[in-house]
Amino acid sequence: MRYVMMPTYGFGSKRLGGFYKGIYSFYPRANLWEKINFAIAYNRNGLSGTPRDGYFDKLEPAVTFFMNRNKPTTHQFKLRYSRTSMFVPTFNTLTNQYCTGSYSMKNDRILHPFKGSAHAQLINGKQLKLWGEFTQKVTLYKGGSSIDFRVFAGVFLGSKADDLTHRFRLTAGNGADAIIRSGDDLINRGITDYLYDEVYLARYSPSNNALSQQVSIQDGGFRTGLFLGANNDWLSSLNITIPSPTKYLSVFIDGGIYPGSQETSLACSGGIQLNFWKDVFEVYFPLLFSSNISDNYDAVGLNEYAQRIKFLFNIGQYKHLID
Repeated sequence: MRYVMMPTYGFGSKRLGGFYKGIYSFYPRANLWEKINFAIAYNRNGLSGTPRDGYFDKLEPAVTFFMNRNKPTTHQFKLRYSRTSMFVPTFNTLTNQYCTGSYSMKNDRILHPFKGSAHAQLINGKQLKLWGEFTQKVTLYKGGSSIDFRVFAGVFLGSKADDLTHRFRLTAGNGADAIIRSGDDLINRGITDYLYDEVYLARYSPSNNALSQQVSIQDGGFRTGLFLGANNDWLSSLNITIPSPTKYLSVFIDGGIYPGSQETSLACSGGIQLNFWKDVFEVYFPLLFSSNISDNYDAVGLNEYAQRIKFLFNIGQYKHLID
């Protein structure tokens, strides 16, 4: 058995929380699967002022199959059941259940490494959501920088999600101002990370909090703040990162298509990316964007440039180091 413990304390909610996981590994004699992990994880974090202090938690048993761990290209199959709940005093408790099957592969070779994944998810026993992504690094010289390409595509099949929580989105933000009250009910207007896989410094915090500018590279992967393209139908995107002579500076370009009211809509943006720690801590300064993004900024009141700057703080990836 192995254990992961990442305790946290919410200074706003004044609650203990964190991520806790236990893993048991089985090594079958068959040649197909080199290792099988049986795991159970629990995650709890506080919510501050959304619209009243509360907390969310997640319980998640999972089984993961590993193949070709000692070969250049590795493969994983993962099945997990996730039960999430959000508790806010005097309001209704929001609970969702998910069954998710995932396939992932990667090759960390020195020249042109790549990785990809495909996912199928049953939401509350009703909606079927499919999505996948592929990332290719084109190495410019051995041991040096690379041009990074990421492609994403997702679709709902059959009965589409009729709520706001599970939509595809161009930008995977922290869910600023997503939790609102409607009479005696609590409404979650949605966040890309509804499975609470990522670590956000200020999840669901008000948009006037600087920490609410955090994003993760999920769904459309846009690196600028916008409330555009969210839908329960389909979405596709392309993200490109181009290096500069210094490793601390890059150029990013994001483009996405999604169903509009009359026809397919296109959104695109680009800017400067500051790399304090590549793929872990980055800051994004948008400089150019399509007219529909500009109109969206005006519609939702993102008139100050500082509100459009986003940052990545991807420490959630380290929860899987001992898998």
